[in-house]
Amino acid sequence: MQYEIVIEKAETNFCAYVPNLPVCVTVGHSRAEILTNMHEAMTGHLEAMAEDSDPLPPCLSSLHVVAVDVPDSHTWSAHTRRYVVLVEPQEEWGHTAYVHDLDWQVAGCETVEETVRRVHKMVVEHVKWAVQAEEELVMPTTTIGIVQVSVPLSLAPARPAEISATS
Repeated sequence: MQYEIVIEKAETNFCAYVPNLPVCVTVGHSRAEILTNMHEAMTGHLEAMAEDSDPLPPCLSSLHVVAVDVPDSHTWSAHTRRYVVLVEPQEEWGHTAYVHDLDWQVAGCETVEETVRRVHKMVVEHVKWAVQAEEELVMPTTTIGIVQVSVPLSLAPARPAEISATS
């Protein structure tokens, strides 16, 4: 089974977590080490869940990348910045999004797509404001990784029964 992970650059290392496996986190000195450590952490996490007969949590969170063009100015040359957006469903108000590198949270959108569009619009406006005000733009350092793990059989989602047609 594949899981998306959030990888954040800290001052001296990297940290990562799995939005769809609560409390599954790791650290490392490089992106390669993070992926190796996360595979080990996820495998151990899933094995512990199987031992405790805990159900596999549903994958409800999703990760998206919002790309924003930064115009040429006296401070920067034109380029594109990519910000990672974590979107999660909320029972009371649709979906909420978190933009890691900007430390923003956006709530109240009914669909994932609407949430991502709203975040994109907000980031574009933020970039325009920063360029006009000659403010420093936060350099995105958060990335997305994919980790493939084996899910213990006791946790594997049940497959739908095959239906055979009878004449």
